[in-house]
Amino acid sequence: SSKPLLVIRQALKDSQSKAHRHVTQLEDLLNQLREESLGRVRMEIDKLQKEKLPFIAKNLSSVGSCEKDLMVLHDMAGQMEDMEKEGLPLVQNALQALRKRQQDHIDTLKQEMQRIEKEVAAGLGAAVRNSLDRQARVLVP
Repeated sequence: SSKPLLVIRQALKDSQSKAHRHVTQLEDLLNQLREESLGRVRMEIDKLQKEKLPFIAKNLSSVGSCEKDLMVLHDMAGQMEDMEKEGLPLVQNALQALRKRQQDHIDTLKQEMQRIEKEVAAGLGAAVRNSLDRQARVLVP
């Protein structure tokens, strides 16, 4: 009766040691995978730091410079709007004054033309009267 027990005990010991060996092998494999994964992750991180970070930093600095340029343009646009607000009335006033001077000049020219026309008409009238008087004197001495 003890022989089958010994066989069973031996089989249990064998299966325990096999299981232990398997567990150890699995742990070794797991550690190896961890090391490989960590190595790959470290390589990827190094690659990112070497290749991508400078690119990202450069882009960030150019974005920063673009933001500065935009702010400058925005300020310039504001200044131009202010100048337009201040300058527009000045230009409008100058145009109005110019139009008034032009109109005054036109009115003066019109008055001068009318005066000259009156003088010419009066002169013609006098010349015609004088001529008629002379003719009348010739006809009626």
